[in-house]
Amino acid sequence: MDRDRSRGVALALGVLFLLGGVGPGAAAPRLVATIRLQTGPVDVTIPEKVAVLLAGERRDLAFEVPGRLEFCLEEGTAVALGQVVARLDETLEKAQLLGASLRLRDSRSEERRLRGLRDAQAASAQQLEGAETRLALRRAEAVVAREQLGRRTLTSPLRGEIIATYLEAGEVATPGTRVATVMDFSWLRLELGIPGFQIGRVEKGDRVRLAIPSLGERLVEGEVRRVAGAAADGRHLFDVEVFVPNEGGKLRPGMMVGASIVTDHLPHAMGIPLEAVVEREGRKVAFFVQDGVARALSLESAIRVGNRLLSSTEIPSDFLVVRGQRDLFDGVPVRVDNRVLSNVAHQ
Repeated sequence: MDRDRSRGVALALGVLFLLGGVGPGAAAPRLVATIRLQTGPVDVTIPEKVAVLLAGERRDLAFEVPGRLEFCLEEGTAVALGQVVARLDETLEKAQLLGASLRLRDSRSEERRLRGLRDAQAASAQQLEGAETRLALRRAEAVVAREQLGRRTLTSPLRGEIIATYLEAGEVATPGTRVATVMDFSWLRLELGIPGFQIGRVEKGDRVRLAIPSLGERLVEGEVRRVAGAAADGRHLFDVEVFVPNEGGKLRPGMMVGASIVTDHLPHAMGIPLEAVVEREGRKVAFFVQDGVARALSLESAIRVGNRLLSSTEIPSDFLVVRGQRDLFDGVPVRVDNRVLSNVAHQ
């Protein structure tokens, strides 16, 4: 019986030794699974917001004076800055300008003639002064006539495209009534609502990455142009306006986009999945395998972005523990078996 008892004790000690309990030598290695982490440049972004592209700059064009519309460019026409878009009938105004120009010419001739006579002592100072006064009046008259004629023409205040027309040739335009709308498609804009706990990370000039599903997830880069100083409408959201360049003119107002504001850039960083992060003594840490033992890396300075922690701290090795880390401490021997990795989310 003593022999049987001795065998039982020996068997129990052997089991405890295999399970990492008491026994001679070091504890049995803990079983873990790892993934290889890659380091490199990483953009830190605010989680993507879905928004709609809005018109960049648009202008409604209207005449200041009434008249019959002589012509207007068609909707969809591309226009240059200063190009004529619409014109009212100018018959009367052209006649008035011609008359004013002729009278101005006569006044100039009279003023020159009297100035010559005055130099020759053949005309009085009063006669010359009267000619100079009439010349000034004729000049003012010609300026007014030219301005009146200019009001009969509408020119584009920007480079873009006519997106709408409201009158046809022959119809009467009244002062202030829209005749056409011109839009600059060289840039568009976005309005994003950013929560208060994130707005402190956003600054004017930050890059904004845009994914456009209607163009096959084409990526475009915008720029933050304005950051609101207060929440709008009590929504606890702060308005952020984004400038979106439109090279090639393929973007249009109304397109849905996914917008991610880049708030920081880490030239050398790694992204650690949240599943690999544990707490030790109130600190967030991750474990790496180095020379057969677990090495803890503090993540107190890491930045959370989505389901990852981004850290620029130098890592002890490339192999991050993603299973078995719950029971690890710094320096504990480990054995890697990645067959237990099947339920781990990869980044």
